[in-house]
Amino acid sequence: MPFDKGQINKYINRQFPILAFYGLPNRRKAKSLVERVPELSVRPMLLELLPDLVRERREVSEIFELYRFMIEQWLIRESHWIPKDILYISSKKLAVHIFEKQSNGHGDRVSVNELMAVATTKNVDVKYWDHLTSRSLLNRDGDGGFKFAHRSILEYFFVVAAIEGEEKCFSLKWTDLMKELFISWGYVSIDQDSVEVAESILKRDLNKTGLIPLSAPPNPPARISGTILDRTFKSKTARGIRHKTISPTWRGNSLFLNERGSNWRIWDVEYNLEWVIPREVNQDDELNEFAVMSLVDLQKLENNERDPYRFPSYEEFISLIQGLEAIDRMDILSSRHPYYIGDKLGDRMHLVVSLDGALASTAAMAVIDENRIIDGLGVRPTLYMASIHHNPAVFQSAKAIGARVRRPKAK
Repeated sequence: MPFDKGQINKYINRQFPILAFYGLPNRRKAKSLVERVPELSVRPMLLELLPDLVRERREVSEIFELYRFMIEQWLIRESHWIPKDILYISSKKLAVHIFEKQSNGHGDRVSVNELMAVATTKNVDVKYWDHLTSRSLLNRDGDGGFKFAHRSILEYFFVVAAIEGEEKCFSLKWTDLMKELFISWGYVSIDQDSVEVAESILKRDLNKTGLIPLSAPPNPPARISGTILDRTFKSKTARGIRHKTISPTWRGNSLFLNERGSNWRIWDVEYNLEWVIPREVNQDDELNEFAVMSLVDLQKLENNERDPYRFPSYEEFISLIQGLEAIDRMDILSSRHPYYIGDKLGDRMHLVVSLDGALASTAAMAVIDENRIIDGLGVRPTLYMASIHHNPAVFQSAKAIGARVRRPKAK
């Protein structure tokens, strides 16, 4: 069970007595670290790392860093009987092997012979494994079987193995913590080599892993209000995962574009969204007559229940803009015409969004949300309401582009 705030403070106060040298400053550092990395309180096993983190002045902000630090400390402790690199490599191989066994219903323990066959990469005497104690992250039970002291340690090693290219990892369904660790790694490792590794993983067939969507998807179309709009773009937590989105360094590698005839097809791996975006111009740089449609015709398309695609919510459309900006392809979207949105203010109260705040037929539109500033967005979208109740005389002339989207079902 997670520790409450009082239990955490009690633990910190015991670890850093106020009369001890640097006791009070270390208490402050420890409490600051817990606030910055809430997983420390969710998992008491990680909270035990806190004294060493403070004393070594380690700056961490991610759960991936916490597990990496814990493993580093373990390898050092066990280095008197086995080289660190051997234990590290063996643990990764063993984690993948055990998780595969568990996935097939065969338990979470291995015999010493199985351990030697699967994990050992060099000629290591079988007697060496007798050095493992109950305090070890890889330990031995009373029946002689080997297992990891905590499932999350296995999950960490599994994710590291996947990052380093272990094929088996991509044929098994990942746990929620594995997914959380993988996403957290993206915030820790932002160097070019790591980004390229992430790109190669995102290009893989990830259906068996259950990794997609990587981030909590934006909300689908609904009845909205100004209050909902304000809430939409504030950070929020989804099912225990701190990051609503993947690392910004990954965003550009999470969109895949394909030009088909008069449409762009876009697959957004991060949110598992497939887009169909009408091209605004044809080869002669003239207006594509199929791209811009009247709101009346767009409403007819909206009511076609046989079409697997639908019009996006405002939140989904903003996620598309953020993705296109990340890959420098905002040219795909029109700056001359608004886009039809699936959200509604009420019955027959249609919404459209413009990327530059200007519309040719403003007489048919009422501004709902003007020039909204969204973190990380280079454009300031404006949301309009078009309704026959607003201006019946010009409503028939109101036009927009009908970009559509769907969420593919997991295979």
